[in-house]
Amino acid sequence: MRVIAMGMLAATLVVAGCDATATSASTAAASTDSAGFDSTVAQDVGGTDDASTADAAAPDVAADDVAVDPPCPSNKMWTKGNQGSALMQPGVACIACHNKSGGEAPGFVVAGTVYPSLHAVDKCYGSTATKVEIIGSNGVVTTLTTNSAGNFYQSKFGSKIVMPYTAKVYNAAGDMLEMTTPQTNGDCNSCHTPDGASNAPGRIIAP
Repeated sequence: MRVIAMGMLAATLVVAGCDATATSASTAAASTDSAGFDSTVAQDVGGTDDASTADAAAPDVAADDVAVDPPCPSNKMWTKGNQGSALMQPGVACIACHNKSGGEAPGFVVAGTVYPSLHAVDKCYGSTATKVEIIGSNGVVTTLTTNSAGNFYQSKFGSKIVMPYTAKVYNAAGDMLEMTTPQTNGDCNSCHTPDGASNAPGRIIAP
C-alpha cells in the first residue's frame, strides 16, 4: 500500500473547524442507502457542470483566476422539504434536527454530506458511494458510505463512536483525505457550508 503525505491543503477534509492533512491509500468504496427511510426523487435543475470562464468585462484577467465551482455539480436538488428520507436536505446541518433518539427525526451522532467541490449550494445532491471512516477516541472505526444524495450518518442507537473522533474520506480509487484533529461536534454540515464556517474551507470533499 502506498501512502503519500501531502501536507496542508486548502481543499482538505475539515469538520467543525479543524485543520487536516491529506494522504493517499488504497481502499474500495461500496454504495448503499440506509434503511428506515423512504426514497425520494430528485429534481433536475438547469445549469452546466463547466466552471465559469473569464469575465468578458475584464479581458486582461486569466480565465483560471475567475473560474468558480458550479453551484450544484450534480444538477439535482432536494425539493421535498422536511419529508422523511435518507436523501433529505443534503448539505444542510443534520443534527440540528436529528438530535434525539427515537421520534419523528431519529437521532444521529455524526452526519454530513460529501461533495465533489467545495462550494456546492444547500440541498444539492452530493457524491454517491463515497466511503467515510469515523475513528473514535477508543480506536473503533465506524465505516459509513454516502447514499445517492451524498449523505452519510450514524444513528445514536447502537453507535460505537466515542468522542472526540477523527475521520477519513475515500474516493472510488481508494485515495484518502484524513482529518487528524479530534472533534466533538458530529454535525459536519454546520461548519461545511458552501463558504465554510469555523475555519472550514467549504464542503467536505473526497480527494
